[in-house]
Amino acid sequence: MMFALTSVFAQSDSKPRIRISDIMVQGGMQNFNNFSLDQSDFIKLAPGDPFLLTDFSDYTKSRSTGASSGLFAVTIGLKFLDTEHDSYRANPVLRLGIFNARTSPDGIFYSKDEYFRYDTLTSSATNQQYFVDSVSTSHYEMHYSSEHLGLTASVQFSTNPEKRVSLYAGAGLIAAFSFNNTTEVANYEYGSFVSDDIFYNSSGHYSSDYDYKSIFYTNKTTTLMSFGVPLGFDFRMGRSHYFWNQIHLVYEIRPSVTMTDIPELKTFTTTGLCSTLGFKVAW
Repeated sequence: MMFALTSVFAQSDSKPRIRISDIMVQGGMQNFNNFSLDQSDFIKLAPGDPFLLTDFSDYTKSRSTGASSGLFAVTIGLKFLDTEHDSYRANPVLRLGIFNARTSPDGIFYSKDEYFRYDTLTSSATNQQYFVDSVSTSHYEMHYSSEHLGLTASVQFSTNPEKRVSLYAGAGLIAAFSFNNTTEVANYEYGSFVSDDIFYNSSGHYSSDYDYKSIFYTNKTTTLMSFGVPLGFDFRMGRSHYFWNQIHLVYEIRPSVTMTDIPELKTFTTTGLCSTLGFKVAW
């Protein structure tokens, strides 16, 4: 083991075989976990929840979309000494770092409105009748979320990195574990009295009653493995000034295939896309 490490970083013509060439910070959006969960899944994620025992056969069902979530990564670039032991190769660059992202697959939203005639009002001036309805609205929402922390590694090849603008592509891997895994099951009950003249003038009578209940459940640690193809645009901020010559703006997209193992359920395999904007300091 020690011999292998010594060999990799051994001095050759006063130069180490590998050197750190840059550090890059990226932030953006991702949709790794773009799969959907059903009521049967939430019964496993939140066993014994009283709201999940509701008969939803006459409710309207829709998806509570887990919109794209944020990600953050800090990586370093490693370059390798060429065969002549003279200089470091422009390609490939090995990029290693840490990765953090919050993931939220689609949940479920159930809704039902019930209308009852509550009262009839008669105008003493015109004898016109106004009907007052009692409206009872019930909503149930189920949602699962987690936060992942792990390692990222990729091999990248770029066009001429000495130019002000360059493009790169490669292959990458992300391996992460989750924390803060939670399932939320919420119930909204909303009751109101509405007079039909509220839609025609400002004299209508309106009152409401609102009740909200939410229960959170802690879930087991998940694992995430993602294979992607980073495709990037690299723009050097300056050419003559030493400081700006080292600063790069980087935009990257990464189509990916991701496997997420949720212990209470199963392993989900999905496709997704990351989009990040960051900066790189190269030397």
